[in-house]
Amino acid sequence: MPPHSRTKVVSDSDPELSDLKMKHFTREEILNHTNDKYCILEDGVYDLTNFRDKHPGGDVLDFFPGQDATPHFYMLHQYESLPSVLAEYKVGSVARDDSYVYHTPLMKQIKSAVRKVMPMQEWWAPPSWYIKACAILAATLYTDYLWIASGPTIPLAIVSGLLYAAIGLNIQHDANHGSVSRNPMVNRLFGYSQDWIGGSRMLWIRQHVVGHHTHCNRHQHDPDVKGGSVITLSRYSLPKEFHHIQQYYFLPLIQLLGFQWVFLGLHDLIEMKYKGEKLPESYRKERNIAIGLRVFFFIRKFVVPFALHFSWYTLLCTYLWMAIAALYLGFFFILSHIFVGAKSLPEDAKNIDWARHQIESSSNVCGEKLGISNGGLNYQIEHHLFPRMSHAHYSKIQPVVQKVCEENGVNYKKFGTILSNLDSTFRQVKALGSVAVYNEFMEGL
Repeated sequence: MPPHSRTKVVSDSDPELSDLKMKHFTREEILNHTNDKYCILEDGVYDLTNFRDKHPGGDVLDFFPGQDATPHFYMLHQYESLPSVLAEYKVGSVARDDSYVYHTPLMKQIKSAVRKVMPMQEWWAPPSWYIKACAILAATLYTDYLWIASGPTIPLAIVSGLLYAAIGLNIQHDANHGSVSRNPMVNRLFGYSQDWIGGSRMLWIRQHVVGHHTHCNRHQHDPDVKGGSVITLSRYSLPKEFHHIQQYYFLPLIQLLGFQWVFLGLHDLIEMKYKGEKLPESYRKERNIAIGLRVFFFIRKFVVPFALHFSWYTLLCTYLWMAIAALYLGFFFILSHIFVGAKSLPEDAKNIDWARHQIESSSNVCGEKLGISNGGLNYQIEHHLFPRMSHAHYSKIQPVVQKVCEENGVNYKKFGTILSNLDSTFRQVKALGSVAVYNEFMEGL
């Protein structure tokens, strides 16, 4: 939301607060304080339970109990300090996390340059976004109808997979970042398209918004590079012996992500956990909605089609549809952050220029035409700097961002073709799986 021109700043040195004796929390206490909406902003602890219904961003506060919301606050707002409206909700203090520095000269210069070509009141989705979204959703509804009425076919599975990927890239992604409309209910409604394609709005926000965008390519913090036992994507992880061939199987592996999202995601919803961690109580209402939508998904995509058209061919088509959707989605996400020269951070990173790291751990590929089909996510650098801006505007601000980066000696990586990006990703995945490369990297620290 646009900053107020005369916003007062909350500070522990503010004389109005000097007489208040507030509790000093440990971060462990806050992590366990999840039955209400206690969260961390800068070096303060805030109980935002009563602020939730007043919050212009809607239910996004439900995803931050027990968390340090400082990075996310500055990602989604244009403030350079905490606004005075939060003062009454402050209940204590906590040791500041000094991992990142947010208001650097670089970020200020980028913001200033971007506002000149794209004023903040124009950041929301234009009419063309709604036309595209409705066209994709209408086509998806029609293919889902044919899936049941006529039965799955290979051509239908291919089209359906591509349409599901289009929803993930073009619709739910903007919506769940809150960049479609200033009305949070509009964002929430379109955000549930993630549940329509078998995912979960709730789990996606937890992983992608809370985790990945805050700590891009940071060891043990970014869920997208944690990988697992089968693949390693972090420079700070010691590869296993078989990882030396992971460059040959990482793409086939991506196609299985759809099954993970659909089936293992349901387990997380039922257990109300995310990657083994218990989710805060504030997630419960959203969890119940997600389970209901997942049951509906299973009925319309598995139960009814298998009841009417059960055969090995139906099973093949079902696999193909899920694999294509997952491969298209995962392919472009891995290209964006795993490439030769991509910056990464250790778990204990300190005083990192947040904007510079977001830029140097991300890459762009191709231009506006690909952006139309890929939800602007080929402009990954601009997206990580301005996640609250609709992807429809990234092509307009891209030259400005690149110019500022070049003036400041920041590595702005842009690939001219998908193949050149894939080649760089292939070589980086190979390097990440090499014990020799890992040892050389660690010795150089």
